[in-house]
Amino acid sequence: MIRRAACIWIVLMATTGAWAQTGLVWSGRSVKDAAVLGTTGVREILVEAPLPAAVLDTLAQLGIGITAHTGYRYVRMADSSAAEALSTAEALAGAYAAYPWFRGVVAATDPSPDWAVPAGVVVARTHRGAEQAPALATLFHTWDTARIADTLAAASGTVFFPEAWLRGPHAETVHAWLRDPAFLPVVPAAIPVGSGTRPGPIVLLVVVALWLALYRGMPLYRKMTGRYVGTHTFFVADVMQRRARLAPSTAVLWLLFAGLSGIMAAETVHWALTDHGRAYLGTLGWPSGWYGWFLLGAGVSLAWDLAMALWLFAAGTRKALVDQALTLVVWPRHFQFPIVVVLVVAGGGSPLGLLVPLALVAFPLTWTAAFPLAMADMAGYAGPHLWRFRLLTLLPYFALTLAVLIGTDFGGPAFEPLRLALTLR
Repeated sequence: MIRRAACIWIVLMATTGAWAQTGLVWSGRSVKDAAVLGTTGVREILVEAPLPAAVLDTLAQLGIGITAHTGYRYVRMADSSAAEALSTAEALAGAYAAYPWFRGVVAATDPSPDWAVPAGVVVARTHRGAEQAPALATLFHTWDTARIADTLAAASGTVFFPEAWLRGPHAETVHAWLRDPAFLPVVPAAIPVGSGTRPGPIVLLVVVALWLALYRGMPLYRKMTGRYVGTHTFFVADVMQRRARLAPSTAVLWLLFAGLSGIMAAETVHWALTDHGRAYLGTLGWPSGWYGWFLLGAGVSLAWDLAMALWLFAAGTRKALVDQALTLVVWPRHFQFPIVVVLVVAGGGSPLGLLVPLALVAFPLTWTAAFPLAMADMAGYAGPHLWRFRLLTLLPYFALTLAVLIGTDFGGPAFEPLRLALTLR
């Protein structure tokens, strides 16, 4: 164990130089893959598992250096993954000890500051920039020409590129860097922060414009909007007795409020997480881009509202149809418009930034309150089945809400990835 750790430590010190080396995150497993790799000019590879002996022989003949990686990322001292990462690192060091061009083992990528890394064990970093402490390896997952060039100029160790980049739009630049780390490509001018590149304000304007078109184009909707706030009892009576046919406008509102939920989800992630945190969630299969979170939030909103409407319909007295139940579920969400506007405006770096936490609390409250409000509206039309209706709606809903609150506790294991992402800077 001491010899293996010393081997890793010596390699770390020996790689310090004016320019970082370049290499490839390699997934090949056959002699043919190794032979093809030799034609690319790659001199260093990063692997996450022991390779077959025949493949190692081919790589050794080509003089290709190997850095092993345990596959662990964002390790925290409080987790069992810290001990597992060290155990895996020891096993990999043993598997590659006889390889002549073995560089060392990366125990973890970007471990949290609370992980006290033992002497002789090295770690890697992702694309945080060249200001971080030296590491055996730097891994890039997203393309940033300027940052990669700066890292190559300032970092020690080896900068590894994803294998897919050899076939992507930046293949020519990657090949040039693999041949010569000092290669300086033409770097496009950086886009200033806050220059209007966030899609949130534009998407919100589209949603608001569609809502204004609905308000202007449907007189019945315009009339019922005022009645919902001013004379709510008469609004409910009109809906339940089908004097007001609001199914078309409710369907449009259902979609628009899903859009608001999507904006809320995407803007919240954009505001709360750094690029590094979002990239980490992306490696776990979560959305990493703004539109990915938008679609996730919108999809959850559509499914939730429809499920609540079907729930009320199934628990009712058959006097209410699904479209009536959906109307009573969707209409309370009108109050979310100002909340989302506050988040988009304040979350963009304006002096109203203190309002963002209030918006983050108010939005889920208005969303979860929609079902109890709709249930209270329908309860007056349950007749002799009132207690059955309440039993099938009120108690299960509060039980479900409590279960969700317990299940989404940030201290719980299910949300540990999100908690970790919030700490990454």
